[in-house]
Amino acid sequence: MATSRLWDPFADHHRANPYLMYERLRVESPIHRSQSGDLVLTRYADIRNVLQNTEDFRAGNRKEWIERQVTYLHNKGEDFKAVTDAMNSFIVMMNPPEHTQLRAIIMEAWDDHDVDLIIKSNIDELLLSCGKSFDLVKDFAEPLPVMTMTRIMGMPHKDYNFLKQVATGVLRSLDMYTSFKDLVKIDAASKQFMEYLNRYLDYREANPSTDLVSKIVRQYQQKNIPVSRKQMLSICIFLFMAGEETTVNLIGSGLYTLLNHPQQHSALVSDPALLDNAVDEALRYESPVQLVGRIASRDLELNGVAIKKEDTLTLSLGAANRIRKCLLNQINLTSIEMQSTTLPLVPAFTFAWDRGWQRNSGSWRC
Repeated sequence: MATSRLWDPFADHHRANPYLMYERLRVESPIHRSQSGDLVLTRYADIRNVLQNTEDFRAGNRKEWIERQVTYLHNKGEDFKAVTDAMNSFIVMMNPPEHTQLRAIIMEAWDDHDVDLIIKSNIDELLLSCGKSFDLVKDFAEPLPVMTMTRIMGMPHKDYNFLKQVATGVLRSLDMYTSFKDLVKIDAASKQFMEYLNRYLDYREANPSTDLVSKIVRQYQQKNIPVSRKQMLSICIFLFMAGEETTVNLIGSGLYTLLNHPQQHSALVSDPALLDNAVDEALRYESPVQLVGRIASRDLELNGVAIKKEDTLTLSLGAANRIRKCLLNQINLTSIEMQSTTLPLVPAFTFAWDRGWQRNSGSWRC
Protein backbone atom coordinates (compact mmCIF):
# COMPACT_ATOMS: atom_id res chain seq x y z
CA MET A 1 0.00 0.00 0.00
CA ALA A 2 1.14 3.51 -0.73
CA THR A 3 2.25 5.60 2.20
CA SER A 4 2.01 9.11 0.69
CA ARG A 5 -0.82 11.38 1.76
CA LEU A 6 -3.33 10.38 -0.87
CA TRP A 7 -6.23 10.78 1.54
CA ASP A 8 -6.86 14.41 2.50
CA PRO A 9 -10.67 14.84 2.54
CA PHE A 10 -10.70 18.15 4.44
CA ALA A 11 -8.54 20.07 1.97
CA ASP A 12 -10.61 22.82 0.39
CA HIS A 13 -10.03 21.64 -3.18
CA HIS A 14 -11.03 18.09 -2.24
CA ARG A 15 -14.16 19.30 -0.45
CA ALA A 16 -15.15 21.14 -3.63
CA ASN A 17 -14.39 18.13 -5.84
CA PRO A 18 -13.29 14.87 -4.16
CA TYR A 19 -13.47 12.74 -7.29
CA LEU A 20 -9.91 13.30 -8.52
CA MET A 21 -8.66 12.23 -5.08
CA TYR A 22 -10.95 9.18 -5.20
CA GLU A 23 -9.70 8.25 -8.67
CA ARG A 24 -6.05 8.50 -7.62
CA LEU A 25 -6.70 6.39 -4.55
CA ARG A 26 -8.57 3.77 -6.57
CA VAL A 27 -5.65 3.49 -9.01
CA GLU A 28 -2.67 3.79 -6.64
CA SER A 29 -3.97 2.50 -3.30
CA PRO A 30 -7.55 1.17 -3.37
CA ILE A 31 -7.24 -0.09 0.23
CA HIS A 32 -5.29 2.77 1.74
CA ARG A 33 -3.93 3.08 5.29
CA SER A 34 -4.54 6.77 6.06
CA GLN A 35 -2.50 9.03 8.32
CA SER A 36 -5.10 8.53 11.08
CA GLY A 37 -4.76 4.72 10.89
CA ASP A 38 -8.08 3.81 9.30
CA LEU A 39 -8.33 1.95 6.01
CA VAL A 40 -9.92 3.94 3.18
CA LEU A 41 -11.66 1.84 0.52
CA THR A 42 -12.53 3.28 -2.90
CA ARG A 43 -13.16 0.24 -5.13
CA TYR A 44 -16.77 -0.74 -5.85
CA ALA A 45 -16.31 -4.49 -5.35
CA ASP A 46 -14.38 -4.09 -2.08
CA ILE A 47 -16.94 -1.71 -0.60
CA ARG A 48 -19.85 -3.86 -1.71
CA ASN A 49 -18.26 -6.93 -0.11
CA VAL A 50 -17.69 -5.14 3.20
CA LEU A 51 -21.25 -3.75 3.32
CA GLN A 52 -22.71 -7.19 2.67
CA ASN A 53 -20.43 -9.05 5.09
CA THR A 54 -22.07 -8.23 8.41
CA GLU A 55 -20.28 -11.08 10.21
CA ASP A 56 -16.78 -9.76 9.62
CA PHE A 57 -17.54 -6.03 9.51
CA ARG A 58 -19.86 -4.29 11.94
CA ALA A 59 -21.45 -0.86 11.90
CA GLY A 60 -21.22 1.63 14.75
CA ASN A 61 -17.71 3.04 14.53
CA ARG A 62 -18.98 6.60 15.03
CA LYS A 63 -21.00 5.54 18.08
CA GLU A 64 -18.05 3.67 19.59
CA TRP A 65 -15.73 6.63 18.96
CA ILE A 66 -18.19 9.06 20.56
CA GLU A 67 -18.62 6.70 23.53
CA ARG A 68 -14.85 6.64 24.05
CA GLN A 69 -14.74 10.45 23.91
CA VAL A 70 -17.61 10.76 26.39
CA THR A 71 -16.05 8.23 28.77
CA TYR A 72 -12.67 9.96 28.63
CA LEU A 73 -14.25 13.37 29.31
CA HIS A 74 -16.39 11.91 32.11
CA ASN A 75 -13.17 10.93 33.85
CA LYS A 76 -12.14 14.60 33.52
CA GLY A 77 -15.35 15.77 35.18
CA GLU A 78 -17.32 16.57 32.00
CA ASP A 79 -20.78 15.04 31.49
CA PHE A 80 -21.81 14.42 27.88
CA LYS A 81 -24.02 11.39 28.55
CA ALA A 82 -26.90 13.02 26.67
CA VAL A 83 -24.93 12.53 23.44
CA THR A 84 -24.63 8.75 23.83
CA ASP A 85 -28.24 8.51 25.06
CA ALA A 86 -29.39 10.25 21.88
CA MET A 87 -27.35 7.87 19.72
CA ASN A 88 -28.11 4.57 21.48
CA SER A 89 -30.66 3.32 18.91
CA PHE A 90 -29.50 4.93 15.66
CA ILE A 91 -30.30 2.21 13.15
CA VAL A 92 -27.24 2.96 10.98
CA MET A 93 -25.05 2.11 13.97
CA MET A 94 -26.77 -1.19 14.75
CA ASN A 95 -25.88 -4.69 13.62
CA PRO A 96 -27.99 -7.83 13.12
CA PRO A 97 -30.16 -9.02 14.74
CA GLU A 98 -31.05 -5.68 16.42
CA HIS A 99 -30.76 -3.78 13.13
CA THR A 100 -32.95 -6.32 11.32
CA GLN A 101 -35.63 -6.17 14.03
CA LEU A 102 -35.82 -2.38 14.21
CA ARG A 103 -35.76 -1.99 10.44
CA ALA A 104 -38.67 -4.44 10.09
CA ILE A 105 -40.70 -2.57 12.72
CA ILE A 106 -40.14 0.79 11.06
CA MET A 107 -40.93 -0.54 7.58
CA GLU A 108 -44.18 -2.10 8.80
CA ALA A 109 -45.17 1.20 10.38
CA TRP A 110 -44.12 3.26 7.34
CA ASP A 111 -46.88 4.05 4.81
CA ASP A 112 -45.56 5.13 1.40
CA HIS A 113 -48.94 6.48 0.29
CA ASP A 114 -49.36 8.69 3.35
CA VAL A 115 -45.78 9.90 3.07
CA ASP A 116 -46.22 10.77 -0.61
CA LEU A 117 -49.28 12.88 0.20
CA ILE A 118 -47.43 14.70 2.99
CA ILE A 119 -44.44 15.40 0.72
CA LYS A 120 -46.66 16.72 -2.06
CA SER A 121 -48.53 18.96 0.37
CA ASN A 122 -45.26 20.34 1.77
CA ILE A 123 -43.81 20.94 -1.70
CA ASP A 124 -46.93 22.83 -2.74
CA GLU A 125 -46.81 24.93 0.45
CA LEU A 126 -43.13 25.78 0.04
CA LEU A 127 -43.38 26.64 -3.66
CA LEU A 128 -46.38 28.84 -2.94
CA SER A 129 -44.38 30.79 -0.38
CA CYS A 130 -41.21 31.01 -2.47
CA GLY A 131 -42.42 33.37 -5.18
CA LYS A 132 -40.81 33.74 -8.61
CA SER A 133 -37.25 34.03 -7.30
CA PHE A 134 -35.85 32.07 -4.34
CA ASP A 135 -32.82 30.26 -2.95
CA LEU A 136 -33.38 26.59 -3.78
CA VAL A 137 -31.43 25.27 -0.77
CA LYS A 138 -32.36 27.80 1.92
CA ASP A 139 -36.01 28.37 0.95
CA PHE A 140 -36.96 24.91 -0.32
CA ALA A 141 -34.51 22.02 0.24
CA GLU A 142 -33.68 22.78 3.88
CA PRO A 143 -37.23 23.16 5.25
CA LEU A 144 -38.75 20.30 3.17
CA PRO A 145 -37.38 17.26 5.08
CA VAL A 146 -38.02 18.84 8.50
CA MET A 147 -41.59 19.81 7.62
CA THR A 148 -42.14 16.32 6.23
CA MET A 149 -40.85 14.41 9.25
CA THR A 150 -42.72 16.72 11.62
CA ARG A 151 -45.98 15.74 9.94
CA ILE A 152 -45.09 12.05 9.48
CA MET A 153 -44.35 11.79 13.20
CA GLY A 154 -47.51 13.68 14.16
CA MET A 155 -45.78 16.66 15.79
CA PRO A 156 -47.23 20.18 15.70
CA HIS A 157 -46.35 21.86 12.41
CA LYS A 158 -45.45 25.08 14.25
CA ASP A 159 -42.55 23.28 15.97
CA TYR A 160 -40.62 22.42 12.82
CA ASN A 161 -38.19 25.34 13.02
CA PHE A 162 -37.17 24.36 16.57
CA LEU A 163 -36.93 20.71 15.53
CA LYS A 164 -34.75 21.63 12.56
CA GLN A 165 -32.38 23.50 14.88
CA VAL A 166 -31.93 20.65 17.38
CA ALA A 167 -31.80 17.95 14.68
CA THR A 168 -29.01 19.85 12.91
CA GLY A 169 -27.13 20.01 16.22
CA VAL A 170 -27.40 16.27 16.88
CA LEU A 171 -26.50 15.51 13.25
CA ARG A 172 -22.95 16.66 14.03
CA SER A 173 -22.50 13.39 15.93
CA LEU A 174 -22.28 11.61 12.56
CA ASP A 175 -19.34 13.74 11.36
CA MET A 176 -16.04 11.96 10.78
CA TYR A 177 -14.29 13.82 13.60
CA THR A 178 -15.70 15.75 16.57
CA SER A 179 -13.87 18.24 18.76
CA PHE A 180 -14.65 19.19 22.36
CA LYS A 181 -16.54 22.26 21.06
CA ASP A 182 -18.55 20.00 18.74
CA LEU A 183 -19.47 17.74 21.66
CA VAL A 184 -20.67 20.73 23.70
CA LYS A 185 -23.03 21.72 20.87
CA ILE A 186 -24.18 18.13 20.25
CA ASP A 187 -24.83 17.68 23.98
CA ALA A 188 -26.93 20.86 24.21
CA ALA A 189 -28.97 19.88 21.14
CA SER A 190 -29.42 16.31 22.43
CA LYS A 191 -30.79 17.56 25.77
CA GLN A 192 -33.24 19.93 24.08
CA PHE A 193 -34.36 17.28 21.62
CA MET A 194 -34.89 14.63 24.33
CA GLU A 195 -36.79 17.05 26.58
CA TYR A 196 -39.15 17.84 23.70
CA LEU A 197 -39.56 14.17 22.72
CA ASN A 198 -40.18 13.07 26.31
CA ARG A 199 -43.15 15.43 26.45
CA TYR A 200 -44.30 14.30 23.03
CA LEU A 201 -44.09 10.59 23.89
CA ASP A 202 -46.05 11.23 27.09
CA TYR A 203 -48.74 12.88 24.96
CA ARG A 204 -48.76 10.09 22.36
CA GLU A 205 -49.03 7.36 25.01
CA ALA A 206 -52.19 9.06 26.27
CA ASN A 207 -53.40 9.99 22.76
CA PRO A 208 -52.29 7.38 20.20
CA SER A 209 -53.03 8.23 16.59
CA THR A 210 -52.10 7.25 13.02
CA ASP A 211 -48.70 8.99 13.08
CA LEU A 212 -45.45 7.06 12.63
CA VAL A 213 -44.47 7.21 16.32
CA SER A 214 -47.81 5.75 17.45
CA LYS A 215 -47.51 3.00 14.81
CA ILE A 216 -43.99 2.07 15.93
CA VAL A 217 -45.11 1.82 19.57
CA ARG A 218 -48.02 -0.40 18.48
CA GLN A 219 -45.65 -2.63 16.46
CA TYR A 220 -43.53 -3.23 19.57
CA GLN A 221 -46.65 -3.98 21.63
CA GLN A 222 -48.13 -6.35 19.06
CA LYS A 223 -44.86 -8.26 18.75
CA ASN A 224 -44.41 -8.34 22.56
CA ILE A 225 -40.96 -6.80 22.19
CA PRO A 226 -39.92 -4.62 25.13
CA VAL A 227 -38.76 -1.11 24.23
CA SER A 228 -37.55 1.42 26.77
CA ARG A 229 -38.27 5.14 26.75
CA LYS A 230 -34.54 5.68 26.19
CA GLN A 231 -34.68 3.54 23.04
CA MET A 232 -37.81 5.29 21.75
CA LEU A 233 -36.20 8.70 22.23
CA SER A 234 -33.19 7.66 20.17
CA ILE A 235 -35.34 6.02 17.48
CA CYS A 236 -37.38 9.22 17.15
CA ILE A 237 -34.26 11.38 16.96
CA PHE A 238 -32.74 9.24 14.24
CA LEU A 239 -35.93 9.03 12.20
CA PHE A 240 -36.34 12.77 12.36
CA MET A 241 -32.83 13.57 11.16
CA ALA A 242 -32.26 10.54 8.88
CA GLY A 243 -33.42 12.20 5.69
CA GLU A 244 -32.48 15.77 6.52
CA GLU A 245 -28.98 16.27 5.17
CA THR A 246 -29.34 13.67 2.42
CA THR A 247 -32.50 15.36 1.12
CA VAL A 248 -30.91 18.81 1.09
CA ASN A 249 -27.77 17.48 -0.60
CA LEU A 250 -29.67 15.54 -3.26
CA ILE A 251 -31.92 18.46 -4.24
CA GLY A 252 -29.04 20.93 -4.41
CA SER A 253 -26.47 18.71 -6.11
CA GLY A 254 -29.11 17.17 -8.37
CA LEU A 255 -30.12 20.52 -9.84
CA TYR A 256 -26.48 21.64 -10.06
CA THR A 257 -25.65 18.46 -11.98
CA LEU A 258 -28.52 19.02 -14.42
CA LEU A 259 -27.45 22.61 -15.03
CA ASN A 260 -23.95 21.35 -15.86
CA HIS A 261 -25.35 18.65 -18.19
CA PRO A 262 -27.84 20.55 -20.37
CA GLN A 263 -28.51 17.59 -22.67
CA GLN A 264 -29.59 15.48 -19.70
CA HIS A 265 -31.67 18.39 -18.40
CA SER A 266 -33.43 18.72 -21.77
CA ALA A 267 -34.08 14.96 -21.88
CA LEU A 268 -35.72 15.09 -18.44
CA VAL A 269 -37.86 18.13 -19.28
CA SER A 270 -38.96 16.46 -22.53
CA ASP A 271 -39.86 13.16 -20.88
CA PRO A 272 -41.01 13.32 -17.22
CA ALA A 273 -41.26 9.51 -17.23
CA LEU A 274 -37.48 9.56 -16.78
CA LEU A 275 -37.83 11.14 -13.34
CA ASP A 276 -37.53 7.94 -11.27
CA ASN A 277 -34.36 6.97 -13.13
CA ALA A 278 -33.08 10.53 -12.81
CA VAL A 279 -33.39 10.45 -9.01
CA ASP A 280 -31.51 7.16 -8.77
CA GLU A 281 -28.86 8.39 -11.18
CA ALA A 282 -28.43 11.61 -9.20
CA LEU A 283 -27.88 9.46 -6.10
CA ARG A 284 -25.12 7.58 -7.88
CA TYR A 285 -23.42 10.50 -9.58
CA GLU A 286 -23.32 12.81 -6.53
CA SER A 287 -23.89 10.53 -3.55
CA PRO A 288 -25.47 12.55 -0.68
CA VAL A 289 -23.69 10.18 1.71
CA GLN A 290 -20.07 10.11 0.57
CA LEU A 291 -18.51 8.11 3.41
CA VAL A 292 -19.63 5.40 5.83
CA GLY A 293 -17.64 3.43 8.39
CA ARG A 294 -17.25 -0.18 9.45
CA ILE A 295 -15.15 -2.00 12.07
CA ALA A 296 -13.42 -5.34 11.48
CA SER A 297 -14.76 -8.02 13.84
CA ARG A 298 -11.74 -10.33 13.36
CA ASP A 299 -8.32 -10.56 11.71
CA LEU A 300 -8.73 -11.16 7.97
CA GLU A 301 -7.49 -10.28 4.51
CA LEU A 302 -9.24 -8.20 1.85
CA ASN A 303 -7.74 -8.48 -1.62
CA GLY A 304 -4.36 -9.33 -0.13
CA VAL A 305 -4.39 -6.53 2.45
CA ALA A 306 -4.15 -7.62 6.10
CA ILE A 307 -6.88 -6.17 8.31
CA LYS A 308 -6.67 -6.52 12.07
CA LYS A 309 -9.56 -6.99 14.45
CA GLU A 310 -10.99 -3.57 15.48
CA ASP A 311 -9.45 -1.83 12.46
CA THR A 312 -11.70 0.99 11.27
CA LEU A 313 -12.65 1.09 7.60
CA THR A 314 -13.83 4.24 5.80
CA LEU A 315 -15.92 3.25 2.78
CA SER A 316 -16.11 5.88 0.05
CA LEU A 317 -19.54 5.42 -1.53
CA GLY A 318 -18.88 8.51 -3.62
CA ALA A 319 -15.78 6.88 -5.15
CA ALA A 320 -17.40 3.49 -5.68
CA ASN A 321 -20.34 5.02 -7.51
CA ARG A 322 -17.97 6.78 -9.95
CA ILE A 323 -16.08 3.91 -11.58
CA ARG A 324 -14.34 5.23 -14.68
CA LYS A 325 -13.26 1.95 -16.26
CA CYS A 326 -16.83 0.71 -15.97
CA LEU A 327 -17.97 3.84 -17.86
CA LEU A 328 -19.93 5.07 -14.83
CA ASN A 329 -18.17 8.41 -14.54
CA GLN A 330 -20.77 10.11 -16.75
CA ILE A 331 -24.35 10.89 -15.85
CA ASN A 332 -27.09 9.16 -17.88
CA LEU A 333 -30.68 9.65 -16.79
CA THR A 334 -32.05 7.13 -19.29
CA SER A 335 -30.02 4.06 -18.27
CA ILE A 336 -31.75 1.61 -15.94
CA GLU A 337 -28.75 -0.75 -15.96
CA MET A 338 -26.48 1.94 -14.57
CA GLN A 339 -28.82 2.71 -11.69
CA SER A 340 -28.80 -0.96 -10.64
CA THR A 341 -25.18 -0.58 -9.50
CA THR A 342 -25.77 2.20 -6.97
CA LEU A 343 -24.48 1.21 -3.55
CA PRO A 344 -26.94 1.15 -0.63
CA LEU A 345 -27.22 4.53 1.03
CA VAL A 346 -26.86 5.27 4.69
CA PRO A 347 -29.06 6.51 6.26
CA ALA A 348 -31.64 4.32 4.61
CA PHE A 349 -34.72 6.45 5.23
CA THR A 350 -34.83 9.27 2.74
CA PHE A 351 -38.00 10.56 1.21
CA ALA A 352 -37.98 10.55 -2.56
CA TRP A 353 -35.56 7.73 -3.23
CA ASP A 354 -36.21 4.54 -1.23
CA ARG A 355 -35.38 2.61 -4.40
CA GLY A 356 -31.88 4.07 -4.33
CA TRP A 357 -30.73 2.07 -1.31
CA GLN A 358 -32.81 -1.04 -2.06
CA ARG A 359 -31.45 -1.42 -5.59
CA ASN A 360 -28.13 -2.98 -4.72
CA SER A 361 -28.19 -6.30 -6.52
CA GLY A 362 -26.01 -5.38 -9.52
CA SER A 363 -23.12 -7.67 -10.40
CA TRP A 364 -20.51 -5.21 -11.67
CA ARG A 365 -16.94 -6.30 -11.06
CA CYS A 366 -14.35 -3.52 -11.27
